[in-house]
Amino acid sequence: MESARATDARSEHSPRPDETSGVAVAARGRSGRPGTWADLAILGVGLVALFVAARWFGRGLSFVVDEWDILAHHVHGDLLTPYNGHLSIVPIVIYQGIAHTIGVQSYVPYALVALVVFLAIPIAFAATHRRVVDPMLVAIAALGIAWSWAAEGNILYGFLVN
Repeated sequence: MESARATDARSEHSPRPDETSGVAVAARGRSGRPGTWADLAILGVGLVALFVAARWFGRGLSFVVDEWDILAHHVHGDLLTPYNGHLSIVPIVIYQGIAHTIGVQSYVPYALVALVVFLAIPIAFAATHRRVVDPMLVAIAALGIAWSWAAEGNILYGFLVN
């Protein structure tokens, strides 16, 4: 009987597993829950608006010098040749893949790929930070990253995303 009381007394004063694990507490966020739908809705609406705005403002754009250089000089699969002093294998493969499957008549496929890659940055930021920081603040910060003026060229011109 006495050992049962001692066990109860120890369990009353011992911390619960979630109180000792900072990781478990941080994983739930400041409010104790993994966020609401409001922060995801704000982030989603902001990113969709950015997508629409980028497509609208980029509707008359075409290839720029860097892109023509990639399309012309890396045709034969010489992926290890540095471009402008940089090893740019992934963008070259993407550009050559689109050029060989769809062609170069329209800039839209190239711009769409670049825009999707760019939008992955704030999404990844939000996904990795919303469990540690207040999800609404993370959504606002992710939109700040996406809508910054420094990103304007990256949004409109595809090869700048590399």
